[in-house]
Amino acid sequence: MLLSFRRRPVPLGPIPALYNFGLLVASVVMFAGCLQSTMAEIAETRWLWQRSKTPFEWIICFPMGTRPAGRVFFWSYIFYLSKFYEFTGTFILLFQKQNLSSGHVIRNAMVVIMCFLWLQFAQSLQIFVLLSSTGLYITMYVYLSLCRMGYAPHFENALRYCQIAQYVSLLLASIVLIGLHYYKEGCSGMGAWLFGAFLDLSSLPFILVVNKQKKQRHVFNNTQKGSITSKTE
Repeated sequence: MLLSFRRRPVPLGPIPALYNFGLLVASVVMFAGCLQSTMAEIAETRWLWQRSKTPFEWIICFPMGTRPAGRVFFWSYIFYLSKFYEFTGTFILLFQKQNLSSGHVIRNAMVVIMCFLWLQFAQSLQIFVLLSSTGLYITMYVYLSLCRMGYAPHFENALRYCQIAQYVSLLLASIVLIGLHYYKEGCSGMGAWLFGAFLDLSSLPFILVVNKQKKQRHVFNNTQKGSITSKTE
């Protein structure tokens, strides 16, 4: 609370860059580890469910009675712990005096609860969410790093489009999950999935509103600059 009353940003030096680099490295490790563990799990347990599911269907829909244990759930636990590390980014934004809404904080807290429910109820679809989320982080931070070094062109709203693409892919995967749950043998952790679906639907308008406000603020600032320039002339 005290940080929000400061008028000037606090110089943090290399801390924000180190934070982003740490998140990038963690995302690469989680993506590669989860992908390798998923392939190994499919190869070792396929004989149990190959008559009723394909490997893709197993990734989307865990069989009923699945226990939250094993190599795949290990990476889900690491992903859960990484969400506490991401709270550091909230304090960095406060120190830098960037616009931070209550929705941002609530969203981060709800994601922690969602990841806890993954592990508690062996929720289906979590492999897909983990891979898509870490893949999005890798894309975002590599792109931003290349832009800052001048090796990539800057596309306006590129990160927002990546987020929307992830939401669309999750929506399609959720439709497949519902079909597998009701027309086959059922999927594990559907109650936890409903909570995650509510979280995603509730946060999507927030992302769109925030970007709309940023556009309006950008237009307002440009208008102010233009009026000042015309007055000086």
